[in-house]
Amino acid sequence: MSVRGLVATAAGGLVIALAAGSISQLQAQATTAAAKNSANAGIKADSRFIREFTSDNLLEVSLGKLAEQKAENPAVKQFGQRMDIDHNKLQNDWLSVATKNGLTLKTGMGPRHRAKLDRLQKLSGKEFDKAYMTLSIRDHKDDIDYFQREGQTVHSSQVRDLVASTLPTLEDHFKQAKEVGAKVGADTTAALRTQHAMVKKSGT
Repeated sequence: MSVRGLVATAAGGLVIALAAGSISQLQAQATTAAAKNSANAGIKADSRFIREFTSDNLLEVSLGKLAEQKAENPAVKQFGQRMDIDHNKLQNDWLSVATKNGLTLKTGMGPRHRAKLDRLQKLSGKEFDKAYMTLSIRDHKDDIDYFQREGQTVHSSQVRDLVASTLPTLEDHFKQAKEVGAKVGADTTAALRTQHAMVKKSGT
């Protein structure tokens, strides 16, 4: 074969290789895009679940800040501080996942939550401590039950992971709320549907 023929053959092989590489790259990009669209669709399907929890979460942050200001008992004040810190972190984690997947949420508290906050704002001293801890016990119990019930049916693996990682924190809050509540005369009779998480991480 002539030198010209060899050059032509090599050039042809290079073109084929480049074309194959371009096709593989396009296929990879298409796969990535499809996976992203699927993730976005899952997050959007779970928008109600995310919206309800972030609303509950915002209430806990607001109540925690209020307890830091108004609580008379040091243990209640310390508990409120923990609620402020922990639920702020949870809020950031949940909103970050939603935002990264194209879900825009209008975060805020509905009338029911605002009524709870307004009621506690009118209280002070021992009356505030008792009412705040009673409310915290009930609200955390409701959130845990909600996670155990609805968290198993979410569509997105990312939301399932959030549920699984958030639930132990809520259970620990509930346990501490009952312990602190017992010191200030709060109603500690709220019982969980189960003491063990029923939500498993994706793939386990």
